[in-house]
Amino acid sequence: MADLATLTISFPRAREDARAFRRAAVEVQVATRDATRGVAEEGEGALKRFAPTRTHLLRSSIARVEIGRGSRTTVVVGANATDPLTGFDYVPVTRFGHRVARIYPRVDRAPATVVASGRPRLGGGRGALRFVIGGEVFFRHSVRGYHPAIDWVSQADSVIDTAIATQSAQIDARVERTLR
Repeated sequence: MADLATLTISFPRAREDARAFRRAAVEVQVATRDATRGVAEEGEGALKRFAPTRTHLLRSSIARVEIGRGSRTTVVVGANATDPLTGFDYVPVTRFGHRVARIYPRVDRAPATVVASGRPRLGGGRGALRFVIGGEVFFRHSVRGYHPAIDWVSQADSVIDTAIATQSAQIDARVERTLR
């Protein structure tokens, strides 16, 4: 039988590399969480800048909410423009407008009543739309539908895309520094 040659194989930097990769994995989680918060902050600001300002209620309702913890944190940026009386959500209307050119009161709704007493209204056979602007109450038989020229959310998209690209580059730089 012949003598077997002994072969010694070693990877002197393997442990150091493994430690660096573990540090980089932690850095990716921390950097991603920070980037998510940064993009959400930029997105909230951009949406507020481009939101219609007819009553300023939509703009003031735009907010971000963090869901989850640690590396699983998700940030949602949204708006709440819901009519408290009817529950109608006005956000799609502010983005895309009404489907019709003119809005008329619906005849399938209950007949007009006096607000204070709840009794049927004595005068005026036709229904009317009631709305408040600046604290003053207005009644109209019809109103023009809202038709925005552009979607305000799509305007904010370019700002948000830029924030994502910036944050992505910052994550890359942080991970590279960790691996050096």
